[in-house]
Amino acid sequence: MKFNFCVDIGVGRAETWQAFEDLALLPEWQSALVSVEHKTGVRGQPGSVAELCFRENGRRVVVQQTITERRKPDFRAAIRESAAAKALIVDTFDSLPGGGTRWSSWINVSFRGATRFVALFAARTMRRHVEEDMQRFKLLVETRAAEADR
Repeated sequence: MKFNFCVDIGVGRAETWQAFEDLALLPEWQSALVSVEHKTGVRGQPGSVAELCFRENGRRVVVQQTITERRKPDFRAAIRESAAAKALIVDTFDSLPGGGTRWSSWINVSFRGATRFVALFAARTMRRHVEEDMQRFKLLVETRAAEADR
């Protein structure tokens, strides 16, 4: 299942990138995220691994995230794997006229076993969830920038 999402953020690319890479901020904009634990490698660099724990529909879901490529502040690719699925996620950050940033996210999810059948019905929910998380990130970054300007 493939998805593509974009959101325009009224903050410069450097600030947007910094917030995106800040593991401490993840629970503030990824609503289902409960905890993040860095496991191996240099945090945020290719080859680094983190364990993400989500609470989805009352269930605890553990996901291993491996950063596969990174070009600050333009691009980051990661693989997220759980017992049910594997996702390749590519995030790009493009400067917009006027100083904003366009965050684009391409997600390619492959489901395993019986979850393949459920995935057909879950696509709408997955899309809504990602779009809501991206909007929360936008609000977080823009609010932090506005507070810093005061």
